[in-house]
Amino acid sequence: MDFWVRLLGGSSQKKKQAAPNNPQQRLARFRQRYNQILQTWQKSTNLANDREALGNIRRGFQALTAILSDESRSPAPHMCLQFSAAQQIYTAISKIAATAHDEGTVRDAVAFYNALIDSEEEDFLENDVFAVSLMNFIDRTIGSGSMGIGEDIEADIVELLFGIAAKIRLQPEILHVWFTTTSADSEGRLLNQKTDFAGVTQKEDFPLCYQLIDHVHHEGRIGDFARTGLLYIFESASRSMDLEQWIVNSDLPTLMATGLGALYSQMSRHDTIHIHDHRANID
Repeated sequence: MDFWVRLLGGSSQKKKQAAPNNPQQRLARFRQRYNQILQTWQKSTNLANDREALGNIRRGFQALTAILSDESRSPAPHMCLQFSAAQQIYTAISKIAATAHDEGTVRDAVAFYNALIDSEEEDFLENDVFAVSLMNFIDRTIGSGSMGIGEDIEADIVELLFGIAAKIRLQPEILHVWFTTTSADSEGRLLNQKTDFAGVTQKEDFPLCYQLIDHVHHEGRIGDFARTGLLYIFESASRSMDLEQWIVNSDLPTLMATGLGALYSQMSRHDTIHIHDHRANID
């Protein structure tokens, strides 16, 4: 009798443990976590100095990412991904992380973006709002509006950019989301990037490309991802007349040469130091 009680009891317990992973309950947990993050952010008057609020937000980010990762491995429907796309929650996530001025929060936000992209669902990389939100977030963390972060997190961000460049290489149809040129002609009329070309390039046209350019001079992971990502971008130019002409008329070749020159200069200094140290040891 005890055997059957334990067997039936164990079966019931397994069902209870598995229940929270059904799509509706998973979405409920996801929405609850997201709302808690928003409430914490809105209640904090100075998030950068509110350690308790930052801790709660970080745990919230991590929970959202874990739920998305779990959902991606589960059978459809993927309601949390659908909710993320429909409500564009990544815009709030990026704003919160950028205003937190906290490395850990930035790292968790990057992991959240990675979870959305890695899901390969809901066409996030084909979404203009997603692209603008992500690039604004990156600009505020490692770009001109940089808050100053460690190299490990910077490498994670550049790896994320590399991943997008790799996707563009494989799916050239999404290039128009990340590369856009909107300029005015001599009469002030806007030119469409699909039919016209103004001959003037700006960082705003292709911020992804310029972020990679800004990191080509780095050694290690950062530089490796940046340089390979740029190669993918240049390869994509062979399939896009607009992008090819934009690159030719841009300052990218000069910036690329400057960045690589800085890298080779660093390598030369390291080699010189190594030779001097080696000779000193021999002497």
